[in-house]
Amino acid sequence: IDFSSTLLGKPSHDALIRLQDYELKFLEIIRKTVVGRIEHDRKYANSLSQLANTSIKIENAMYGSPLYNAWKEIAHSLSQTSLCLKKSTDFLQSSTLDKVVALTKDKTALRKYYIEHRERIDHKFVKTIYTELDKKHSNYIKLENDVAQAHKAYDAAMEKGKLNPMEKAQDKYRKTTMKLHHAHNDYTLQVMEAQLHQHQYRNAVLPELLSGIQEMQVQSVEALKEALHEFLTHSSPCRAELVSAHKEAENAVINIDPNTEYQGFVDSFSTPLEPEAMVTYEAGKGEAAQLAAGEIVLNNLSMQGVEHLAQGFQDDLEQVQIEIDDLKQTLSNTRRGNSSVQSKHKQTLVSKHVWILMSKQLECVSVKRQLTEQENLQHMMQNMHYVVHNAIQKLGDNDPPVGLHLTELDSISTASGSSNFEVKNTMEGAKKHITLIISTPRTLYDNHKSVMNQSKTIREQTWFHGTIPRAESLRLLRQDGDFLLRESNNAKGELVLSAKAEGQVRHFKVQNTDNGMYRFEGDNFTSILNLISHHYTKREPVTKKTNCLLINPVCKDKWQLSHDDVSRENLGKGNFGEVSKALFIRENIYVAVKTCKEDVDQNTRDKFLEEAKILKGYDHDNIVRLIGVCTDRQPIYIVMEYVSGGDLVKYLRQNADCLLTQHLVQFCHDACRGLAYLEEKKCIHRETSTRVVTELHEMLRQQAIGVFGRTNIPTIIAGRFTTASDVWSFSILSWEIFNCGAQPYPRMTNHTAKEKVEKGYRMPQPDRCPYSYYTEVMQKAWEYDAKLRPRFSELVVTIDRVLRTLS
Repeated sequence: IDFSSTLLGKPSHDALIRLQDYELKFLEIIRKTVVGRIEHDRKYANSLSQLANTSIKIENAMYGSPLYNAWKEIAHSLSQTSLCLKKSTDFLQSSTLDKVVALTKDKTALRKYYIEHRERIDHKFVKTIYTELDKKHSNYIKLENDVAQAHKAYDAAMEKGKLNPMEKAQDKYRKTTMKLHHAHNDYTLQVMEAQLHQHQYRNAVLPELLSGIQEMQVQSVEALKEALHEFLTHSSPCRAELVSAHKEAENAVINIDPNTEYQGFVDSFSTPLEPEAMVTYEAGKGEAAQLAAGEIVLNNLSMQGVEHLAQGFQDDLEQVQIEIDDLKQTLSNTRRGNSSVQSKHKQTLVSKHVWILMSKQLECVSVKRQLTEQENLQHMMQNMHYVVHNAIQKLGDNDPPVGLHLTELDSISTASGSSNFEVKNTMEGAKKHITLIISTPRTLYDNHKSVMNQSKTIREQTWFHGTIPRAESLRLLRQDGDFLLRESNNAKGELVLSAKAEGQVRHFKVQNTDNGMYRFEGDNFTSILNLISHHYTKREPVTKKTNCLLINPVCKDKWQLSHDDVSRENLGKGNFGEVSKALFIRENIYVAVKTCKEDVDQNTRDKFLEEAKILKGYDHDNIVRLIGVCTDRQPIYIVMEYVSGGDLVKYLRQNADCLLTQHLVQFCHDACRGLAYLEEKKCIHRETSTRVVTELHEMLRQQAIGVFGRTNIPTIIAGRFTTASDVWSFSILSWEIFNCGAQPYPRMTNHTAKEKVEKGYRMPQPDRCPYSYYTEVMQKAWEYDAKLRPRFSELVVTIDRVLRTLS
């Protein structure tokens, strides 16, 4: 049986669809039958169990009665029968029924796959050999008429002998002739393309599609054969009068041969493909009759156009070769994955192999089909490129011949102009610009002892803020009398008292005396805590000149932690410093710690702390959670929720064989929910925090893509950052996920990718990406006009709908 050589015609196509519809109905009947048998056998087993219990509710015989012993055996038989039935129904429920349901889903997917790709290649076939050919032929004939009219006008002008009309007539005649020659070349190449396309459609593309369908149909028969065999085996009746009928059905199932299952179908509906269309070159009868039929015209009128054609074919061939190489690699990986599954289950039955591999086989068939189409496209383009390139090679270093011989005029001027093309960069970046104002809670203490805790060190006091920026202290001190202690931003280890008096914030450096004492202006004290406590409890001004009193200590907020609260181990390096895994001792959980390098400037340190301020304002399952900030000494720590699992790209590549489409869509759904939350916050751009937000966006992605860590979203800056640019980049992330960590725009430089996107190129649908996800999410997110792209909140609803169809 060979679908690829016998089911080529349109009637065969319609019959194959009807067959698939019938098989789906057939599977539904089988499913209902299995469910009904399970229900009835379960009820029967329960009844037998109750009956067996009833049958032994009698005391032992008064003597060794053979009748009683026989009855005990009958009761035992009832009990054993009940247990056997329960075991069989459990197996039918957990194995056979699940297989029938799974097979129904696979058959539905196979039907959809066949219809979509058959319609696609048929449409492309009609478009190539009819629509495009007729269009270019009509244009060719029109230009031929235009040249004839221009020729007549030129002859008339030459007879009159007036210079100005002769110039105009000659120029028009030359231009229309040049257009005719270009149209001739286009028509010639279109005829060649139609011939080659038809040959490939009939002999490669369509047979490959049908061959793949046959392979899947045969495997589905083998899978259903196994399910039916299980059903008969575990529902075998115990009554003698039904054994014969059961045996006959069992033999019938055993005799099923998947390789000959569709022989009757082929015999009934076998039809050949329609006769080949007559694709021939139709020579012109006027001006075009002078041009060589079916050959490239190369002269001074067409030279530039032919060179452009040759370069275009060369560029297209390079791109097709890249796609072919990628498809070959994908096919190799898929086959290797199937081989690993086979070797893993080599001890099981052959039918088990078929069952495990069936869900993966469609992917392999699809890749083979794509590879065949691309190789045939390459072959067609190579032939057309050879024709054009060979015409140029034959010319060599010689000047091209004259395409149109015209009478020389005394004064002919040719005006030439140049046009400037402005390329607009449409590939928008993925970085989010956010402005977020976090208000820090402040606590006022009236109890001097609770404020100045002598049992704690100065760095453990609630009003010691560590190495916060000077500007942050200005924001925290709101009223006269407010004060806090911080570490100097300019000199490591030096402490500064910041306090507000008479509406102005002042900063007092804690001075060290030669004898190890501490002071501001007046008396010396043995410790900084005693110094601050003295001015606080006695209400003595810090300096007489400022008359600054310490009344209200401003305490750290809940996010402030101590360095002693975390125990680090290095994970890697970030833009500001190291990223570490640490134990948060207070709660005995693992956290991620980002460290600011000690040798950075103050501006960089301030921007590092700005990350923490932004994270304070977010609370979402798909966004990494801030635990706190350690500023009591250098270096500064930002403590965040630890996201276990490692790198997402590595995870996807290592687990590509076991990840289902539903899992990949769920990853995208998680990412979209996190980004929709950021969109809901109505974040805006603030110039002073652009780099801070860029760094933060990398951290936010950790949770947005699930629990598997980071992934790199390719970002090409397009001038400004908006939610619409994030939507574009989310679609790029989706493409990476469905391709299990593959690099987007493969084998393209940034410049090449940018130019292709500008011209309308969009990456093709990944093989593991649902069609509805690609069309409703990715393609809409890649709209050229940013206003037409959906919002993240809309994408969440769309992806949720796609997920429900997969469950």
